[in-house]
Amino acid sequence: MRVAARVGLGRLQLDHREALDLLLALAIGERLRSPLLLSSLKGLRQKIAMAFPPEERLRVSRLRRRILHAPPASRRITESVTSPRPAVLGPVQDGFFAQRAIEIEYGTVRERTTRVVEPHYLLLAWPVWYLLVWDHLRDAIRTLRLDRIESARLTDRTFQLRDADSMMLVARDLFAPV
Repeated sequence: MRVAARVGLGRLQLDHREALDLLLALAIGERLRSPLLLSSLKGLRQKIAMAFPPEERLRVSRLRRRILHAPPASRRITESVTSPRPAVLGPVQDGFFAQRAIEIEYGTVRERTTRVVEPHYLLLAWPVWYLLVWDHLRDAIRTLRLDRIESARLTDRTFQLRDADSMMLVARDLFAPV
């Protein structure tokens, strides 16, 4: 089988959310720095980004900086991780994109709580996704596993972005070698 040097997709129609999701997925691929199958991601991301108006490209760039990467999750955590609930993903993404608080039901081994959180950063510790949030219930920064969010609802409350370094200080013990 042979692939032509230049292959076009014709008029690929993506809505705004799909294009944004694709750009962020490409950015995550770049962050993982895999040498295999990822050699053209940067160019591809740049081509897709050019379809956005300049002010929207700036917004996408800011969103990319809010996706953080940590060392892979420990074996203990990896063994307990499950897939996030599909009904949770939309409100979480919307809150993250629009800087709006979300009301969540969050379950751990010890307790189940209802809380309002501000989803400031997404953190990937392969294969586990975390939200770095300001938690109004605890009145503090928290690191929440996405697969432990049982339900989520977008609120009207907006928030100002907090500094990633200060939020990561809280999460550092979670990713310290054991």
